Amino acid sequence: MKNPLIIFGMPRSGTTMLTNICNCHPDIYITDEMTLSIYKGLFEFSKTVSDTYEKYPHFARPARLWSERKANLVFEVWKNANKSPADEQRFNKAQIIGNKTPRAEVFYKKLDRLFGENKPKYIYCLRDAYKVMRSLKNMPWNHKTTEQNFADYLASVEKLKQIMIYCPERIWIFKVEQFGNEADSREQFCQNLFNFLELPFDEVTKHNINNIPVANTVNYVIKQTTINELTQQEKELIDKSPQYEAIKAEFFSSHSNKQKTLR
Repeated sequence: MKNPLIIFGMPRSGTTMLTNICNCHPDIYITDEMTLSIYKGLFEFSKTVSDTYEKYPHFARPARLWSERKANLVFEVWKNANKSPADEQRFNKAQIIGNKTPRAEVFYKKLDRLFGENKPKYIYCLRDAYKVMRSLKNMPWNHKTTEQNFADYLASVEKLKQIMIYCPERIWIFKVEQFGNEADSREQFCQNLFNFLELPFDEVTKHNINNIPVANTVNYVIKQTTINELTQQEKELIDKSPQYEAIKAEFFSSHSNKQKTLR
């Protein structure tokens, strides 16, 4: 049986980097992101089929099969409905099949129901709000204001808190700045990650991770020398937020780093 893994969090918070790290392991295959609307369609389809089997009892045997096979449906959607073609050989070989889609944390309970008894593990990518807002401001695909993006950020972290209560043993927090440039800190971080995923951290995987190319940084994505910095007003929006003060205390203090990230 393949085990599901879902990577989410705010856009520009390290979801691509974490996906690249995970995909360095031969037993993990993380598919590229989908739109949230595809997830909504998947949930609607699953509910329609489940309701149909419940309505017509003479379909009892298919209903049992459907319950067992829903996970396979999700894996196939991940493989075929995302931005990039899947590597069929790696997909078939992997013990862990996953997907990274920013903001998919809003669906955590529905995702749990889709997978039935084989519950997914979740990794939430968490980054300093100033850096997320600055990065989003420079993305050509972003059409929201910083105020709107910051409201999304606060709502996203609120979902993280809910997940930590709902399934604390199945959620892990990735902070992109903690990945670091020092070889020792990188190795310790990766050891913690693969411990959470219950996989060995071997020399081949270490070598692959150390050779991940730079990608998806602001400069890399927009390919221009001028970066639009946050205005003073935008910085004050974050500075004066009591919710963000609480987030910093809970997730970005030295004590919280040790307790929540190095497990």
